[in-house]
Amino acid sequence: MKRPLALARQHFSDSGGYIASHLSGRRCACDAFAPAMALGMAVGRLGDYFSGEDGIGKPTTLPVGVQMPGVDYLVHPAPLYDSAFNLFWFGVLLVLRDRPSFQDGRLLKLGIGGYAAFRFFVEFVRNNDVVWLGLTAQQIVCLLALAGLLVYVTVRSQRRARTTVAPS
Repeated sequence: MKRPLALARQHFSDSGGYIASHLSGRRCACDAFAPAMALGMAVGRLGDYFSGEDGIGKPTTLPVGVQMPGVDYLVHPAPLYDSAFNLFWFGVLLVLRDRPSFQDGRLLKLGIGGYAAFRFFVEFVRNNDVVWLGLTAQQIVCLLALAGLLVYVTVRSQRRARTTVAPS
């Protein structure tokens, strides 16, 4: 059985995604999902921070350091960094959503790519185990996601370029 705080964290994330999907008002579900995903993550990361269950950052002496349960030193508030980025990213995705160049699934790809890039860097202040070449498992997943998106965009642009060239 899940602990009450874990259930609350999931509820915050689900509620944020539900609200954002209605705010976006898009017909294509994949494009509507991008800002919804960012808002859901922003709210969910607040739940992570307040529950103290996920994302305790590395020790720090910086003024942004916070006291977390179970530790007697200041740590980076990594879930708050994540939440702030996702709230900003939600705004960016909302601004871009009506542009034709960001429709047909491209907004979702941008949303995932942007979050993967951010998450790669925020992992340096999170307290996750290093698994390979100085990287955490989350960083490796982010690199794989970015590489997959890059391959997809490259292949798609090459196909598009071949179909737009008029036969001579």
